[in-house]
Amino acid sequence: MKTLFTILSIALMGCASTVPGAEKVLITSNPKDVVGCKVIAQPRGPYLVPDNDLRNEVYSLGGDTVLRNRQIGMMAYNCRGFDLRQPIPVKEDK
Repeated sequence: MKTLFTILSIALMGCASTVPGAEKVLITSNPKDVVGCKVIAQPRGPYLVPDNDLRNEVYSLGGDTVLRNRQIGMMAYNCRGFDLRQPIPVKEDK
């Protein structure tokens, strides 16, 4: 029974996916990719499925790029200038 539980746990961890829209989050180690971008937050981690969970968190914060760097760890940025969660501009009533 313990073996079956272990196998199922490993299988389920591999099935974790990103929320719709989070697949657009870029994960980079090149600092040049975030020049001119707005800092959003430092992702918290740790993650069961590192890239998918990281993308989900950054997306939920309104970011679109993550810089992985040995000096600073990870930092989330918004480089596109708009929130991926709201891709269609909202018209303001005047």
